[in-house]
Amino acid sequence: MSINTEFDFWPEERLAALVSCLAKQREGKPLPPKADERDHLPSEDDFIFWVDAVQQCDLLPDNDLHPTEEREDLLDVLAQELASAVHSELRGRTYTKVREGLYLGDLSGPESRLTLLLLGVRGVVTVASHDIERLWMADGIAYHTAIVDTSADSIGPCLPASCAFLDRHTTAFVCCAAGNGLSLLVCAAHLATSDRWASQGPGGPVSETPGELLRELAAQCDANTPFPPVERAALSAYCTWRFLQRTSPPREDSEEEEEVAPCTPVSKPAPAPSGPFSGISAIDLVKVACSTRKRARNEEELATSSSEEAESAATPQSKHAKPRAGPGGKGFGQTVEGAGRKPTLMAMVGGVASTMLGGL
Repeated sequence: MSINTEFDFWPEERLAALVSCLAKQREGKPLPPKADERDHLPSEDDFIFWVDAVQQCDLLPDNDLHPTEEREDLLDVLAQELASAVHSELRGRTYTKVREGLYLGDLSGPESRLTLLLLGVRGVVTVASHDIERLWMADGIAYHTAIVDTSADSIGPCLPASCAFLDRHTTAFVCCAAGNGLSLLVCAAHLATSDRWASQGPGGPVSETPGELLRELAAQCDANTPFPPVERAALSAYCTWRFLQRTSPPREDSEEEEEVAPCTPVSKPAPAPSGPFSGISAIDLVKVACSTRKRARNEEELATSSSEEAESAATPQSKHAKPRAGPGGKGFGQTVEGAGRKPTLMAMVGGVASTMLGGL
């Protein structure tokens, strides 16, 4: 007799019992923030653990059908089979623990019901060219698909919804077909902009720039292919927009006008936007920075401004200089409009956009 090792089809109660056994084995043994849980599984030779797991999962047949000696031999066989099946199932999945409660990998991870339940995953974000089947919704796992097909210029328009989904699920799995493609951009955008990681997230706050985060994730996942410039620009534009949202004071017209996230600059002409997102260029980022970083002037600034306006009113400057008299009394050498004025340059507030773009 052998057990059914297709964990995806186990009854809910039996699978929950197995997950409970594996979780209890780690109780009192806190793992480092980026430690792989699979490295701390009970070994296949831990006979006592796997025998107990077989009994907890109710994998033995009824007592009346087998003598005591046969039951003991059968228990040993089932324990060995269960140990081998669990290690094969979990170690056959490709994923990386990025932070406590955040995993990054390929599609094999979310396909494994046992893997998701053992990791405690409550939300799965998949970057794909089509919608992905929501396999384990019955287990309380939520799904979001960032659809990036051949008509998309970049993943930029998908970042706001994907990051908002990850914010709502404290333990999440981000994946794509290979596990080292656009899912890294989604993960980097989430780490760089989420309040959870900016304050006191597990493993410490995130202080890296989006570019540094992307390089860190690429190194962890052995992603050697560089990302196209348009994708890196999309990451920078989104992170800049989120930074301005958090640091800008509320605008008086905020109730009337709803801010929307920028799309990445496109590399080819595109039709007029009709959805909730529209294109934004580098100069648009500057305008947003200047318009949203308004602050009230204090009394000293107001006094200085009033005195300057008074002086200006007392000694007005003519718009045009008078022409000098030339030979024969005729005018020549007339100055250009606005001559003598000093140009005023408006610096972009905080250099936000240049900093974010420079970090990639």
